[in-house]
Amino acid sequence: MVKDLIVKYKLQDPYSEEFGKYTSPQLQQQYNNLITKGNGSLTDAFTAGAMIEDMDVSDLDRLLAETKNPDLLEVYGYLNHGSENHLRAFNRQLERSENAYTPSYISKERFDAIILENKEGGNCTSGKTNCHSGNKKCCSNKNNKACAAQDSKKVCNESKNTSCKENQSGQKKCCK
Repeated sequence: MVKDLIVKYKLQDPYSEEFGKYTSPQLQQQYNNLITKGNGSLTDAFTAGAMIEDMDVSDLDRLLAETKNPDLLEVYGYLNHGSENHLRAFNRQLERSENAYTPSYISKERFDAIILENKEGGNCTSGKTNCHSGNKKCCSNKNNKACAAQDSKKVCNESKNTSCKENQSGQKKCCK
């Protein structure tokens, strides 16, 4: 999805075939700093992981607020959702080892709201099937339900591979 948008909007892709290398000097410096920060111990690695997700949520919140482009809103929404889940996971690991993460990029209020949120399932790529046909996206899972979040309620169809409905922000989600 991201690669498709890079091509569609003729953007420069910072990806490099070489592991741990980026074409962007800024990304390369961030990567090097975070690798160094995370190499000391398992706690340091969890902290570095939380910091990455903290930074990503901050960036994505800003980007979501700055655009009306449906392509970008969809991708930013999915990425933000993933970063929130990852931030919860890193924080949970830190708490298990009696450590705490203090956000550096998002507000303490935003961080607390993310941590207190229920874990959500994935988007329409979760489960056994991931199908894309034109603008339609569908999915199924072990319960053979294709579903979508509609406002704050989940709406599920019993039939497998049914097109997901969009909520008000255009995000498509599936039930577990």
